[in-house]
Amino acid sequence: MEKGTTEEIIKAEPVPFRTARQKLEELYKSEEYQKNCQRFQAECNRLATIAHSLLEQKDLLKESCDKNTVRREFASQSRYLHRGFYCPSPVLDKIIGNAKRGRILKRITSASKPTHEYGFDVSGRLLWCTSFDEGSIMSTEYLIYDERAVYGITFNKYGDIEAITEEIYEGGKLVRYLHCL
Repeated sequence: MEKGTTEEIIKAEPVPFRTARQKLEELYKSEEYQKNCQRFQAECNRLATIAHSLLEQKDLLKESCDKNTVRREFASQSRYLHRGFYCPSPVLDKIIGNAKRGRILKRITSASKPTHEYGFDVSGRLLWCTSFDEGSIMSTEYLIYDERAVYGITFNKYGDIEAITEEIYEGGKLVRYLHCL
């Protein structure tokens, strides 16, 4: 079966899809949409700058987290949520279909199939989180605590930056949560 040009494919679409596509194209060209894109692009650029500065400290960060880890926990059945059970967003698992926080395991058995491992310091702060897929490490996130912010930098299994998060707290409550891939 030969593939047609983009125009031919669009013309062959059912009318409701064609109408929806046209509305989206109009939206993409609107001034309001462009302003929103600029705002989000600026946030992405800001977080990318932070991520690259943290990349330079990757080995020190990992060493510090390993040295300060006094307790570990495992979670299973976590799906589609950054950091699994300890995802900072109070509503993300309600918004994303099929997303699950999972549960903390009391002990690991052969049937457990952990999806996340967490490391905590002596004061109970989360230092790092490793994500697994069928027993293989997929990524590890290291957390950096600031006065009122927590930054997380996630490295994939090859050591490349996968994501960065920023959590802003006021009065002990989360007021802003950004997760940038």
